[in-house]
Amino acid sequence: MCNYYDFSSMDQIENLLQLIHNIQSKHSGNISKTGLNFNIFEIIGLTTEEVRVHSAFIANLLNPKGTHNQNSKFLELFIKRFGCSNIDIKKTSVECEKYIGRKTDDTGGRLDIVISDCSNTIIIENKIYASDQHNQLVRYHKYDEKALLLYLTLDGREPSKDSKRDLTSGDYKCISYATDILTWLEECQDSVKDISVIYEAIGQYIVLIKNLTNQSIYIQMSQEIIKTIFGSQENIMAALEIVRTWNSKETKEYARRLFWQYLKDQLIKRFKKIDIKQCDRNKGKDKLYGLDILLYETDEVKFYWRVEAEFNVYFGIVIKNKEGEYITSSDKHFEGYRKLLKDKFENWNENSDYFLYWSYPNGQQISYKDFNDTRFLLLTDDNKLVSAIADDLSFVMDTFGDIHK
Repeated sequence: MCNYYDFSSMDQIENLLQLIHNIQSKHSGNISKTGLNFNIFEIIGLTTEEVRVHSAFIANLLNPKGTHNQNSKFLELFIKRFGCSNIDIKKTSVECEKYIGRKTDDTGGRLDIVISDCSNTIIIENKIYASDQHNQLVRYHKYDEKALLLYLTLDGREPSKDSKRDLTSGDYKCISYATDILTWLEECQDSVKDISVIYEAIGQYIVLIKNLTNQSIYIQMSQEIIKTIFGSQENIMAALEIVRTWNSKETKEYARRLFWQYLKDQLIKRFKKIDIKQCDRNKGKDKLYGLDILLYETDEVKFYWRVEAEFNVYFGIVIKNKEGEYITSSDKHFEGYRKLLKDKFENWNENSDYFLYWSYPNGQQISYKDFNDTRFLLLTDDNKLVSAIADDLSFVMDTFGDIHK
């Protein structure tokens, strides 16, 4: 019986890797040119906040009195696309999170976005990932049965039966971010080509919507790679061999050895004559690999800076006795040593029986177990993880130097 090893020669694997590299290079070039990696919503961690981001942003665009100072330009494009042409633009107001009374079984609540000229109304119920509330669309429909009730989701799905109850498709309309809102936003952006600040702000939001609806350039790249893999039996078998090897214990051990050796070399390069010891420490049945660097010693103990990894990469201050054994919280003097350093490391963590104080590099949890983090795997001169570790070692060395002048 044949197995996939018969198909996966080194030439086939190298050919597949080259094809994938070419695809990645093409898309990476586009990403660099367009700056798609820089998205303000993702940077500040507000990608799925329905009220604070999505409803607020859309409502501001729709509002003729919005901060964009474009009067009713965006609202007119919206009405043209979604109907309700009876609305008098000159009398229209837009409200976000409109309170319509105490919530009962069939009345009250808060409307995400309301567009109204006092006679005609559009109500937008905005759903990113939140689930429907009991009788939610029923309550909103009852508030104004003549209103155009738009149920907005990422993909245009139907509301739940618990939300709409006996409402029919004539009582509401499903629209999506993926097509309807995205097309409207592109029309809005096209209408302000000469106003760079507004144009770029809408562009940033468009990138966010594309990411949320799986239309980003990364998705396009993934789809192209998938088509390449499934383009031939040889590519499929080569991909299976790559996955098998990548997920193997040997690959993980090899990559981790590379990381520790690279980190050690970079620390020696930066700090010249420091003495770095490769030390394992026992934690239950596990051995945690790490590097120790002597900071200061007294007649009784030695203070070390230690970087190690378990689930994540982290570092901190440890102490050893003259025999070279780690002193832990079970020692009666441990808390006393911690208090000596409190003023200098008060922003670090102290919830440890082993470290006096510890921290993540740049405060970021970089996985040592999940084998898909490029910050850990790509060992180049601009490796930010290694730079962050070195920067904190520099801070600790300076701090101990100041303490013991």
